[in-house]
Amino acid sequence: MKKVFSSFKNWTVNLSLKDKILAILCLIVLFACAVLTMTYGRTVVNSDMAIASLFADSFYKHHNFFSGTWSYANGDIWTLYPTVGILSILVHPFLGAGDVARTIVVVIQMILGAVALGALSKKYFKDESWMLMVPLGTMYLFGIAVYVLYDGCYGDFIIWQPLVCMLFINAYRKYAEGKLFSVKLAVYMVILYILSVRGPRTLADFALPMIMTVVVMVYIRAAERKSVIWKTDLKDAIYWIFANAIPAVLGLITYNWLATWHNINNVKESLMVFSGSMSDVWNGLIKTVLYYFEVFGFQADVSVSSMTGLRNFVSIVMCAIVCIVVPILQGRKILKETKTIQFIYFYAMLHNLVMLLCGVFFDFVIKYHMTSSVVLFVIVSARYIYVYWIKQENEVRGYAWIVLFVVASLIECVAMLSNVSGWKNRLEAQEKVSDVLEDHGLTKGYATFWNAYANQLYSDDKVRIGGITVEQNRLQEYWWLVDNSIYEPEETQSFIMLTDEELAGEYNYDTILYGYEQPIDEFVIEDALCYNDVRGEYRTNLNVYVYADDYAKYLVNGSNDGVVEPKEMFFNGMGTIDDSQVALTNGGLIFGPYSSLDKGEYIVSYNGGGLSNCEVEILSENNPGDYSFEVVSTSDTVITVKLTVNSRVEGIQYRISNNTDELAIVLNITVDRE
Repeated sequence: MKKVFSSFKNWTVNLSLKDKILAILCLIVLFACAVLTMTYGRTVVNSDMAIASLFADSFYKHHNFFSGTWSYANGDIWTLYPTVGILSILVHPFLGAGDVARTIVVVIQMILGAVALGALSKKYFKDESWMLMVPLGTMYLFGIAVYVLYDGCYGDFIIWQPLVCMLFINAYRKYAEGKLFSVKLAVYMVILYILSVRGPRTLADFALPMIMTVVVMVYIRAAERKSVIWKTDLKDAIYWIFANAIPAVLGLITYNWLATWHNINNVKESLMVFSGSMSDVWNGLIKTVLYYFEVFGFQADVSVSSMTGLRNFVSIVMCAIVCIVVPILQGRKILKETKTIQFIYFYAMLHNLVMLLCGVFFDFVIKYHMTSSVVLFVIVSARYIYVYWIKQENEVRGYAWIVLFVVASLIECVAMLSNVSGWKNRLEAQEKVSDVLEDHGLTKGYATFWNAYANQLYSDDKVRIGGITVEQNRLQEYWWLVDNSIYEPEETQSFIMLTDEELAGEYNYDTILYGYEQPIDEFVIEDALCYNDVRGEYRTNLNVYVYADDYAKYLVNGSNDGVVEPKEMFFNGMGTIDDSQVALTNGGLIFGPYSSLDKGEYIVSYNGGGLSNCEVEILSENNPGDYSFEVVSTSDTVITVKLTVNSRVEGIQYRISNNTDELAIVLNITVDRE
């Protein structure tokens, strides 16, 4: 410890005045970000942000990182990132799953990101450009703050992008020494494998741009010697292509295996599907470019004269400099740089090209995915600005750039910290819902996604809430970023919690709320602070219906569990129905459950009796061109259909009708993935 302190003291003594100014600014920014996260950040935890804590709960409940009861989202399987998942597991035994633990996890991740940037700068760039990288990589991404400062689910690129670069450079240096296989190469391949298990999108984030960079670097080496040594150049290229491809392919194989026994909820942006038209391509280009400005802090619909408006000007200018101007300037000088600088530059540019093409031609990119691109732009541009603008021989210009950066950073800081005012009142408002539920002695209930998990987190896990969707006559389990065991019936009272707006929907609430079991209590939580992804924050009343038993036994789950039961279907009344079967007379029809289905091949079986003359159909009005089906076989007890889903389908119906005078019995419909 004494040696570390001595080294730190020597480092600070040897810093130039410019570096000391930047170091102080860097510490101020980190402190401000930590303060913001631990105060205001605690008041804006929505259900999306609460998921990491629920993931930790699931881990300790099942003692399994890949528990089959956990439902993922957007086609992503959690591994080393989002890092908040790992960190939440580590802090859970000490801090639990409340808002304090959730925000501490984000602060820890931010510190780890600063360490990763510092290591890249000092060990590989041989300079102090991390003093620019850290503010740019944390505070300046405040426009997408829910993913960096508060949520952290996509802010971890600030850790993994520099770390992957450093691991690759270490492995390559060992290879250059003549070691075909080394411990450093093994470490790199293992990390790349684990990252690739997350899903196809990680190919665009790491493996693919790394392979492209290897090819470019081999080409540059050949161009410098003005000749191609096929034996050496081809061998090196093939070696490193395989060193990246093998762990990436193994990761995808593992991903596909995990997807066979997990609900991963693929969406359009997680599937490789070409854009539908050239207008979609153009819109994809515009949208992807504008995402850079949003990620870098631009906020729409604010007054130009406000502090946020002033901050918008800073964000626009800084984004243009970091993501456009400096990368071009660095590109003009790149052949004069060291091989390490060349490698990181080309890796960053090729990564960002891949992400741009994915956004343009595949509509494969959502706003928060661009965080990875911005982090790489920050690494490249911060190093260039530090070396060529701040440390230039002209001292006046160097200090001028420092002054401009300090002023811009202070504007960002002031705008950011202005949110801290009144944070305790906001926190009380957020905790109000869970406090009222606890006061009524309630420990388990169900609400729509945005009103479920955030309130569970604010109760410090004392009130467990499962996400639901409202269907015509039923409430359906919402298998999206949740441990599905929450829907298992328990011997406890339970509640249903719905907003005024949800109750105003055209659903059969007489049946949903009173038809299966009469509530033993009803009350309203007035003027509750709520959130959803369309309206943002808003105030509304939450209507709570309390039941003597666990309402879980009345919930349906569509085809999530592979079985569609009669109670999950809609019936035209021609015949009789109960929870165990449907008896269809002439003209009888059942259909539903209007659930979703991921891309893949399925066998759909209609099971019952007297089915040989029944007609079946699979229908989705939402995605009519994204699936096809054919009847494989028909018997008295089962009708088998092969269903091919080309892209995630929403609102799918499994329909069966009886147009004969003979009675047909339908027991259930099974949906099995091949």
